[in-house]
This record gives sequence, structure tokens and C-alpha cells, in this order.
Amino acid sequence: MTPSKQEILMQGQTGVAKKVYECVPINEPWTSFQVMTAMRNLTGSTPDNRIVSGCLVSLVDSGLVKKSGRDQFQRIPVDIKQKTQVPAMTKAQPKLEVVADQKVQGGPLEMLSELAGEIAGMANSLKRLAGRVEDVALAVEHEREGNAEAVGKLKQLQELLKGISQ
Repeated sequence: MTPSKQEILMQGQTGVAKKVYECVPINEPWTSFQVMTAMRNLTGSTPDNRIVSGCLVSLVDSGLVKKSGRDQFQRIPVDIKQKTQVPAMTKAQPKLEVVADQKVQGGPLEMLSELAGEIAGMANSLKRLAGRVEDVALAVEHEREGNAEAVGKLKQLQELLKGISQ
């Protein structure tokens, strides 16, 4: 993953998810409990297990963290070497033709790969968002049905009170 791709994906995350991301190690997979312990040590507060788990799922969906095993999470490393190699090659090769050839060969493919990754991440985000919208719509419908029942009961009560007063 390139640094620019990581930055773009991190912009879509919440503040809590960003803190959880900082606690996920690159070298070895950790359980959500280990991540939660590291987060407690980092922030000084005890996060809720469901919130940490939700953030980890969000980070996995966005492609910033990979899930290995049942409850093992590991951060995807960011390739910083690409940026440091290009200036070294330009210093070693005084002609610009070699650098231009390298950009033509690897540049568009890398750019397409990055774009495909971003599109896949956006698609996953849109799927999650659509699921949330469905959940809210169901909750609104349920609440509306409850309100309709309450209005029916209120009308019955009003009729009974009118009957008693007459």
C-alpha cells in the first residue's frame, strides 16, 4: 500500500478507528483484546469491546488492516521504499530517459492498481452504508407502526371517554 492510498483510506475513518489503527501492529497479528489493551495503554481510557471490534471490522473493510484467523488483526504495511528509490535512481542515472521509461512501465499499472483498490474500498463502504440505511429504514418503519398502534388506542380511549361523558 502506498502512503497516499493509506492517507485517503484513513480520511474516511472515525477518530476512534484511527486510534485503533495506531494500536494494530504491523509485524504480528493480534487479537482484538490485545489491541484493546494497547489502546488502553495509549489513551488511558478503557474502550468498549464492541466499539473496538466495530472499528477493526471497518478497518478491514477499508483495506487498512487484514484479518488472519478468527480474531487476529494485522496492519497492512505502507511501502515507503518507492519514494526513496526514485530519487536514488535519478541520482545514479544522469539521463532522464531511464526515469521516464520506468514511469511509463510501472507508473500506469501502479496507478491503475491504486485506483482499483480505492474503488473496491469505496464499494465496500457503499455496501456498509446501504446496510446502515436499511437498518435505519426498518427502525423507522417499526417506530411508525408503533405510533399507528398508539394512535388507534388513543382514538379508542377518546371514544370511551365520550361515551362515559354522555
